[in-house]
Amino acid sequence: MILLSSAPGRLLPTIRSRCMAVSLKDVPQPDIIDWLSKQGAGSADLLTACAKLSRGGPGKAIALAQNATDVLSPLKRFMESLESNRESIDMPIAKALSSQKAAIARELFWDSLEDSIQSCAVYSETGQWEGAFEAPKINKTAEKWLKAWSLIREQKAVEAAINLDDVEHPKCHKSRLMLIDSHVNLHGEKFTDDLPEVIERAKAAGIKGMLNICCNIKDYQATLDVANLSDAIWASVGTHPHDAKDNPEITAKDLLEMALDPKIIGIGETGLDFHYGYSAEAEQVYNFEAHIEAVQESQIPLIIHTREADKLMYKLLDKAMGKKTFPALLHCYTSGPELARDAADMGFFFSVSGIVTFKNAHDVRAIVETMPDNRIMIETDCPYLAPVPYRGRRNEPAYVAEVCQGLATVKGWSVEETAARTTDAFFDLFKKADRSLLWD
Repeated sequence: MILLSSAPGRLLPTIRSRCMAVSLKDVPQPDIIDWLSKQGAGSADLLTACAKLSRGGPGKAIALAQNATDVLSPLKRFMESLESNRESIDMPIAKALSSQKAAIARELFWDSLEDSIQSCAVYSETGQWEGAFEAPKINKTAEKWLKAWSLIREQKAVEAAINLDDVEHPKCHKSRLMLIDSHVNLHGEKFTDDLPEVIERAKAAGIKGMLNICCNIKDYQATLDVANLSDAIWASVGTHPHDAKDNPEITAKDLLEMALDPKIIGIGETGLDFHYGYSAEAEQVYNFEAHIEAVQESQIPLIIHTREADKLMYKLLDKAMGKKTFPALLHCYTSGPELARDAADMGFFFSVSGIVTFKNAHDVRAIVETMPDNRIMIETDCPYLAPVPYRGRRNEPAYVAEVCQGLATVKGWSVEETAARTTDAFFDLFKKADRSLLWD
């Protein structure tokens, strides 16, 4: 029997399903690879992936190879030139920026392309083709990205955004979420040149508000200045344990006076950090206890930093809670399980950072899994600790969406549920913050 078809990828499955008397054995992978090679279907790594995914069907294998040539290869070539040509690529995009929507289109375009490198695995290493084929709706998504780039080159950024609106990728749906970044450091020099753009990118990514953290009393006004840029940005006042030596005579009265500003919704960050030893233990303890006293009097939440100090941290918190209870948040929690249990028993809240996405952060994820579901929030701690896939870059509030995804994975929640839970937790703790002021 001789069968001829212009679409072998569809012919053989049809025969298998409808011609019950015809027995077609699966073809061994090495034979499929050899056959594809003779057809000049592509590179060795591509042929191997096609043979594996064809499940013994040479027709399916050649269809996959053809699809890679038509759709995935152009995308791969474009990505390979992404970084080296970014400046020249960015120029026509910049020319198209006549509105905020166009600016969002630009960020959406770049984020989608860069995320595809991570999530669709169509970039660089041998053997990556298999991941590309298995990525959900990769072909349709790739076509949309290429079309968006064509529109960008024609200086049609808004049309590019519309083209990407229904792409099946989490990045394209983040603006629909309600996210709060509970710990940012936007008043530092790392954000001097582009702070307005950083805030706009955060809004485009679905961030509805953020808390700017004071780490040294001398930076109080700078911290407050950032908060005053928008109703949906709040601030704290305090001195980090690293800088305890800089404020050796700090008092609860000093902190309370600064906390009178309506923008101040938290006291800290403060605590204990014995990893580097930038300040002596006695200096850190004195600093921490002054903050605790201010919190006990005001009931404004305490923002705690703790590292390699579990036993002393528990001792100080237990002693203070015995005198007068107070609300508190253990931010970017990476300490041990015992302290986490004790803090949870005290009614404290926790925040999770980009560390939850790090490949080897198994211990952190194990503890996050046990944190109280109604007392957990998310943060970037920017400009530090950028989450995957942004590790190695300057962190910024827009990336808290990746932290949300990481927490959702650990807790077994949907991204939408995680966003809702963490936002509710933020306002449950920081009662001076007005939810009605969040960005639309």
